[in-house]
Amino acid sequence: QENKFDDKDVKKDISDIKKEQQTQNSDIENLQTNDTKQDELISKLKNAALNAETEEAKSLHVTDANKFGQLSVEGNQKQETREGYSLIDFSSIGNGNLEGVSYSVENDIITLNGNYNVNYPRPIDNIVNNIPKINSNFRFQIYPISGSCENTRIGIRFNYANGEQIDYIQDVVNSNNYVTKAMDLTELNTVSFFIAGRNDATFNNYKFKLMFIEGTEEKPYEQYGASPSPDYPSPVICLGSNTDGSFKGSTEIKMKNADETQEKSYTLPIQQEMLKGDYFVKEADGWKEVHNYNKKEFDGTEEIALTSNSNSFTCVINDMYIASNFNELLNFYSNHYIKSTWTERNVNNKENTIASFMTSLGFYKGKLNTTNQFKQQLSNWKNEGNPLVVYYPLSTSNKLPCTEEQIEILEELNNLDLYKPVTNIITTEDIALLKLKYALDVETYVDNKLNTINQQILEIVGGN
Repeated sequence: QENKFDDKDVKKDISDIKKEQQTQNSDIENLQTNDTKQDELISKLKNAALNAETEEAKSLHVTDANKFGQLSVEGNQKQETREGYSLIDFSSIGNGNLEGVSYSVENDIITLNGNYNVNYPRPIDNIVNNIPKINSNFRFQIYPISGSCENTRIGIRFNYANGEQIDYIQDVVNSNNYVTKAMDLTELNTVSFFIAGRNDATFNNYKFKLMFIEGTEEKPYEQYGASPSPDYPSPVICLGSNTDGSFKGSTEIKMKNADETQEKSYTLPIQQEMLKGDYFVKEADGWKEVHNYNKKEFDGTEEIALTSNSNSFTCVINDMYIASNFNELLNFYSNHYIKSTWTERNVNNKENTIASFMTSLGFYKGKLNTTNQFKQQLSNWKNEGNPLVVYYPLSTSNKLPCTEEQIEILEELNNLDLYKPVTNIITTEDIALLKLKYALDVETYVDNKLNTINQQILEIVGGN
């Protein structure tokens, strides 16, 4: 039996809808040149149209928009982090020459050039002192970047406290740029990096990275040192801040058409850095910049206490949200610490963790023993231009009345004149969370739906 689909009535309905949409579009265009009750009538037409809303995202691509849209802007944050599984800092190798081969290190990239003129391994004099104290399997891996080498080997030498030396050599000529092995490193004293040659070994601007990890699993390359941490800070980049974490005070929003021949820009002032959960809202008494986080910058003058078990330094923060129990994970963001629960932090004893204890922030003490030492560290960070910063959740939202400059831009964003039918919206920092409510272009919307229905019918009955 032949499948038939009579779309006569559907097409008539669609035609009527398109005609109504064309009438609406014409009415809207006419209203824009008419001052009499313009806003009221446009509002009625907008409310009568089909509406849609995008998902929250850092950039928006809308393909079925009509004339009007309302853009909301919310805070967000990002931060470069490292887990800390890289156990040896090879950047301390330095620069020099070894048996005809020059070596240098920059940004963790080791560069070798020259002809190695001996047939046995020679360690570079510079030794690595930050060594792992483990007794298990480990993996030593080379990550080639560019250049070439021939008849060469690269390795590390384990120097034990009793004078014993064990060479761990990796052949960089074959395709396997790693070796795994089980060794006891608990009594290890220092580690030396070395190269070895076989039959006229040469390096031609050979660039690579090295990583030494516990276990045998392959992992992406990571620099040495967990970050953020006291020794390896990482700035928190929020909406309204620069790439170094300093306060910028604004964000730029750009709206473009499909082929990017048309563009509109809006510079939105921001009073405080905005994190995810912070937003703008229009209330009965006007626009507000709403913050659910506050920022604390430490300088070493704070009142610091040591917990009864002597493993954490604490500082009272009166307006901080109080966790319901010691296992509740609160969203803290810091350039020197990572968030943790109070219970987990006490178990893991990670020196780069921060947790809440009632109305106090708790910092694991790490290598420090006294409150004076911790306060001195806070003061040093401040003087070095990289003070400890912590963004913490507030017990009550802080609503800041918007300035006149903010109100002007927010009103424009709340009444956007969109490109039809395709509009692209981004922020220059690619960090703000955007959401758009808009009136659908019914003609495009119906065409898209009809195309989808027709495609489904074709899939059922077959054919092109």
